Amino acid sequence: MVKQRNKGEKVRINFINKAINFLKESKAELSRVVWPSKKEVFRDTTLVIASILIATAIVAAFDITLIKLVQIFVIK
Repeated sequence: MVKQRNKGEKVRINFINKAINFLKESKAELSRVVWPSKKEVFRDTTLVIASILIATAIVAAFDITLIKLVQIFVIK
């Protein structure tokens, strides 16, 4: 076992050991991941973009409607 001369050195070694352990665990975890196929990624990306466009259209419609109502009732 390595003897530490002062507290600062002990903290540095502990930090390095924790960092190395984190990297080892991360590598092990990534080896267990089931990655999606290109087809699944394309399908999901298309779905997200379509959902964003639909939500944008709905918000724009409400915005335009409210602007017209304010112009009719307030600005007259």
